[in-house]
Amino acid sequence: MTVAMNPIDLATGVLVERYQVTVERAITMLEELASTSEAGVDDYASWLVARCGDSTVRLKPADEPAHVRRAMAYIAANADSDIGIEDIARAARVGPRGLQSAFQKSRGQTPMAFLRSVRMNNAHVDLVAGDPTKGDTVSEIAARRGFTNAGRFSVEHRKIFGCSPSHTLHR
Repeated sequence: MTVAMNPIDLATGVLVERYQVTVERAITMLEELASTSEAGVDDYASWLVARCGDSTVRLKPADEPAHVRRAMAYIAANADSDIGIEDIARAARVGPRGLQSAFQKSRGQTPMAFLRSVRMNNAHVDLVAGDPTKGDTVSEIAARRGFTNAGRFSVEHRKIFGCSPSHTLHR
């Protein structure tokens, strides 16, 4: 017997899991960097915050309109499906233009940009957990997560995570 989960609870669980993986990887990377140079972990952490501070995601759930939260939950639950702005707006119970405007105002990005970032993060987690000896490939993971152009996926992955998807898969 399956129990239907509240989409907000599901999305929150997914985001918390992704956040924990990201934080653990960041700590490991900072410790590795610090162990190979004269600078300490605090120096690298300060540099990272200064460098990335403007581009970090702002999390203000209490300030976000309910339809933006509904859209985010729908995206998190359906990121691997072929969804578009009309589907997201319908799930958020608002028109596409209203959703675009509210999303831009509260999140600083469009719903489709948020969808791409969720897909990219999901693909990255799959690459980290993947095993090339068991047949996992970058193309298969990218396609499964909604990326139809492997070249574009690779460029975006490198831009966001600082390394190629194949490097991530083969670590």
